[in-house]
Amino acid sequence: MINNRLKNLFWIFLEKIGLIVLSFIAFYFFAKYLSVDDYGIGVLAIVIVEFIGMFFSGLWSDPLVRRSTKVAESYSSVFWIGGLGVIILMPVFNLGILYFTNNRELALLTSIASIKVLAVVLARPFVAQLRRDKNFKLLAVRTLLGKVVGAVVGIVLAINGFGALAVVSQIVVMQVLELLVLIWGNSGLIRSRVELTLFIKLSREGIPIAVKDVLTGGLVKGTIIILGFTTSPTIIGYFAFANRLIDLPFNSIRNGVKSYVIPVMARRSEVDQNIGPLMSNLTFATAVFTLPIFIMISTVGPPYISLLFDGNWDSAIPIFQYIGFLACIKLFFLYHGIALVSIGKGKIGVWLEISNTIVTLVITFLLSPIYGLAGVVISLGINLIFDVIIKIYSLVGLIEYDIKKYFYDLLKVSLSGIIMLLVIIQNQSFFDTNIYISTFFTIITGFISYILSLIIFRFTFNRYIKLALEK
Repeated sequence: MINNRLKNLFWIFLEKIGLIVLSFIAFYFFAKYLSVDDYGIGVLAIVIVEFIGMFFSGLWSDPLVRRSTKVAESYSSVFWIGGLGVIILMPVFNLGILYFTNNRELALLTSIASIKVLAVVLARPFVAQLRRDKNFKLLAVRTLLGKVVGAVVGIVLAINGFGALAVVSQIVVMQVLELLVLIWGNSGLIRSRVELTLFIKLSREGIPIAVKDVLTGGLVKGTIIILGFTTSPTIIGYFAFANRLIDLPFNSIRNGVKSYVIPVMARRSEVDQNIGPLMSNLTFATAVFTLPIFIMISTVGPPYISLLFDGNWDSAIPIFQYIGFLACIKLFFLYHGIALVSIGKGKIGVWLEISNTIVTLVITFLLSPIYGLAGVVISLGINLIFDVIIKIYSLVGLIEYDIKKYFYDLLKVSLSGIIMLLVIIQNQSFFDTNIYISTFFTIITGFISYILSLIIFRFTFNRYIKLALEK
C-alpha cells in the first residue's frame, strides 16, 4: 500500500516538474526568436481558447470520475456529443473573435488553437478512467510525451520565423498527441450507447465546478485577455514574459511541496482536526528556504534578461521584479487552502476568492488603458492584499493556531529578507563592472546576511523543519 502511494506521488511529481522544465526550455526559445508582438498575440490566442478549455474540462472531469452507474454510456456520451458540440461551437466563436476585434491574425490563431479545446473534450472519458484506476504513470507519460513533441515543434517553428504560430502550435500538438496516446489501445471505452439525457445530466452536475474552475484560475488569463482589448500585443508580451519567468519556478516549488504536504495534512486531520500548528510549521519550513530564492531571482535576474535576450525584453524587467516580490509574499500563505480541504471545508472562501478575481479584472480594465503595465501592477497588488485577508478569514474559528506567534515569525523572516535585499542592492552597485563577479558576490553576501539576520532575530528555523517532518 505504501509503495503504491509512493509510486503514485512519484509519477504525479514527475509530471508536474517535467512540464515545468520543458515549458522553460520552450519559453527560452520563444523569447529568444520571437518579437514581443508575436509572443504577445500568440499568448493571447492561447489564453482565449484555454478559458473555454478550462470550462469544458471542469464541466465533465469530476462528474465522470464520480459516476457509479452507466459509466460506459457516460464516457461515450461525453466523447461523441461533447465533441460534436465543440465542432459546432468553435467556428461560431472564432467568427465572433473576428467580428469584435477585426484582427484577422488573432482570429486565425484562435481557430488553430481551437483544436486544443476539441482534444481536451475528447480526452475527458479516458482521463476519468485513468483517474479511477489511479494509473498516474500513464497520465504522466502521455503528458510528458505530448509536451516534448509539442515543444520541439514550437521551437523549430520559432527558429524558422513562423512567429506567433510557433506558440500556438506547441499547445495544439501537445494536446492532440496526448489524446492519441489515450485512445491508442483503449478505443473500446467510447463504443457504448450514446444517451442525450445522460449527457445533459452530467453537464448540469459539472456546471458549478466548471464556473468555479474558470473564475478561481482566471486571474492571469483574464488579465491577458483584458490587456488584449485595452492595450496592445506588446504590453501583453511584456506581461506574459515577466509572469512566466516567475510562474515557472514558483509552480515548481509549490507543486513539489504540495505532493508532500497534502497527504501529510490529510493523515494529521484524521487524528486531530486541529492542524493549525502543523500548517504553521510547514509554512515557515518552506518559506525560510524559498524566500531568498525569489529575492535572488528578482534582483539578480534582470541583468541576465538583458544578456540572454539581447535587450529585447528590458521593458518587462520592472514588472518582472514586481511579480517576483509578490511571489515572496505568497510563500507565507501556500498551505491555507490545503488546510481547509484537509478538514473538509474546502468550499469556504471560494466565492470571496472569485469576487476578488472579478474585482481585480475590473480594476485592470479601468487602469490598463491609461497606465499600461503600471495599471496591472496596481491591480495585482490589490488582489494579493485581499487574497491574504480572505485566506486568514477563512481559517478563523476552524483551526487553532497562535496567530500572534505566526505573524511574529513572519515578521522575523520578512525583515531578514528585506536586509538581504538591501545588501544585494548595495553589492550590485559596488560590483557593477562585471556581471559574473557581481552575481557571485551578491549571492554569497546575500545569503550570509539572510542567515545572520535569522540568527540575530532568534528565528529557530531548524525547529520548524524538524516539527514539520515529524508530523
